[in-house]
This record gives sequence, C-alpha cells and structure tokens, in this order.
Amino acid sequence: MKRLILTLSLFLLFSKAEGQLTVTSNERLPLPSRTAWHTPRFSPDGKRIYVTNEGGNGIWEFNLGKKSFRQITAHLRSGSAYAISPDGKRIAYRRTVVLAKTRRRVQEVVVRDLTTGRYTMIERGNDLSAPFFAGDEVVVSRPNELTLATPQATSARVHVIGIENTKIALLKDGSKILFDPLGDGRYIWPALSPDGTRIVAHAMERGTFVFDLDGRIVASLGRRNAPSWTRDGKWIIYMQDEDDGHRIIASDLFAVSPDGSTTIQLTHTADELEMYPQCSPTENKIVYMTLSGKIHLLTYSETP
Repeated sequence: MKRLILTLSLFLLFSKAEGQLTVTSNERLPLPSRTAWHTPRFSPDGKRIYVTNEGGNGIWEFNLGKKSFRQITAHLRSGSAYAISPDGKRIAYRRTVVLAKTRRRVQEVVVRDLTTGRYTMIERGNDLSAPFFAGDEVVVSRPNELTLATPQATSARVHVIGIENTKIALLKDGSKILFDPLGDGRYIWPALSPDGTRIVAHAMERGTFVFDLDGRIVASLGRRNAPSWTRDGKWIIYMQDEDDGHRIIASDLFAVSPDGSTTIQLTHTADELEMYPQCSPTENKIVYMTLSGKIHLLTYSETP
C-alpha cells in the first residue's frame, strides 16, 4: 500500500531549511482504466488536467470541479506537443499528418477553440517546435532559424520554446535565442520559474542546474529528473528514478529548494512508480503519472 511521507524528518540535507512541505492527500483520478495515461499537466487556472496516451496520440481533459472527462482531439502525436491559452479557451497542438497527394508526413500546428470546437491550422512544416502562447498569440518556431513562424509575438515576458539542437530555445524580447549557460550543454526538461527570473534544466551527464537569465549558475542540484517549479517558486518537484539498464525499477517524488540546501521526500511506495510531476500554477497541488499509467493528484501544505 502507498505510504505517504507526512513529516519532514527525512532527507534534510542541511540545517538551513526553506520551509516545510507536508503531503495532505493523494488521490487517483477516476480516468478510464483501459488506457495507460501519460504526461499530465494543469490548465493555466488549475481547474483542469490534460493527459495523453502512451503514444501521444490524442489529448483528453479532466475537469477537477465537475469530475467530467472528455477527449479534445485524436490527432496523431497531438498529445506530445501542446499548450493551453492563458484564458483556457483555446488549445494549440502539433500533429502529424500524411499529405494525400505525396503520401509524405508533415507536421501541422492546429488551434482548437474549446468553446466552439472550431479547428484552425496555422502552420505546416517538416520540423516545427511545440506551440506555446505568448500572451494571446500562438508562437511556433522552426529549427536552425533565429526567427519565429509567428513574428507578431512580441511579449516582453521570457518563454521557454523547448530544446533545439540540444540547447534551450527561449523567446526573449520578442526574438528567439538559444540559451547555453554551460557552454557545451545538452539539455532536457527546461522550465521557467513562476516569476520569470530563473530556469531549471537537466544537462545530460552533468545533472540539474538552476540558471538566471544571464546564464549564471544559481545552483547545481545533481540528478533531479523532470523538474517542475511549485507555484510560488520556493520548491522544485522532481522524480528520483532508478533503472536496471533496461527498465525503470523505482521512482518516487521529491522536493528540493532552488539553492539545493533542502530535500524532502514526498512519496514512498512499493507498489507504484511515481513519475513526471507537474505543479499547479494556482494551488498547492501536484499531478503525476505512474509507470502503470494511472494519474494521481497530490495535495500539500506549506509552512515557513
């Protein structure tokens, strides 16, 4: 049975504590059990959770208040690259299509209005970035081009576009830049802090780092996979997974302070492997998947 760590007596690395996190509940979401669900994420208002299946073929929405569940799209690979608009009324995703005349596979970025159900294709190409919203504008990037497919996006806020040629692609001051604070880094899992001043990312073979936007290393955190900022930016939630060279054999969720001084174990299980946490932007909640394809919602309290 699942055992939740409800105290902070474990895994404190240093006496300097940033605060306390205590798990108050952990529930499995009532999604259809016939599908192995993957990579959950919150809507910008924190009221809905979006998931995909093992192949990333489709996007589904679970409404936390109404406990309702619906499919948004079944398009091929749409669940691997998508974003929700700040007002929650639109979803932009990248899908794979086969052109009828040439039988060639290409990528398209599609925006669906979640109120009217209308689809609008806004970009087509061989290699497009995952779309994201800069304010109300949908932004798409092409690799090896320091331009945007949607150049009208001029948001002053920094946005993480994704990974391009192993570097972190950012939208900064309305332009795309490749961010490589280590000089020769190969990065995955970049995430911008809620206040927009820091980036956490994992460098292959070198571990997880926190950087400021000038490229200075704020902290070297070691191996902290799939990091996600809590809504107040005081903690980074991650998975600590182990494998035997062929398959994952263990995985639990932890929290670490951004300076690396404090680590707290959040889950400790013998029958489930918790993976890929994502933090709510509005509440003290974390959604995650298990290796068996279940989706869980963890709630925590935070004290100074």
